Amino acid sequence: MNVAVLKSCYGVMVQNGDFFNVNCINQLVSGALSTAILAGGALLQVPQIMNMLKTKDASGLSATSLYASIIIPIPIISYGILQGHPVSNWGENVFSLIQNIIIVSLFWQWGPKPKISTQNMIGITLGFIVFTICC
Repeated sequence: MNVAVLKSCYGVMVQNGDFFNVNCINQLVSGALSTAILAGGALLQVPQIMNMLKTKDASGLSATSLYASIIIPIPIISYGILQGHPVSNWGENVFSLIQNIIIVSLFWQWGPKPKISTQNMIGITLGFIVFTICC
């Protein structure tokens, strides 16, 4: 949330006593929702990660959906950065990407063994990430 908005709304709502200023209420609610979304994004996959660490098992997870969950947030993050959008607009995707990378790493450790080597998988994944960011 923008500090200048907080200061101006503090002045309007608290110092001037205009508690029902629609502009300030809208900005404060919008900022609170953005913060809540970021917090939710930071915690979204934690139960899955904790379950995998507890059971040391990754059975039942789809490799395709896990790999897609890594690929999908990358263009959103890239676009947000390149367009100069505030982190509150795309930041939850960073948390999602980090958590999904952890889940894929655990999947590689405890899931069914792939037909190609882990080094090749990492190379392909990193190559696709670089390709997505550059293009």
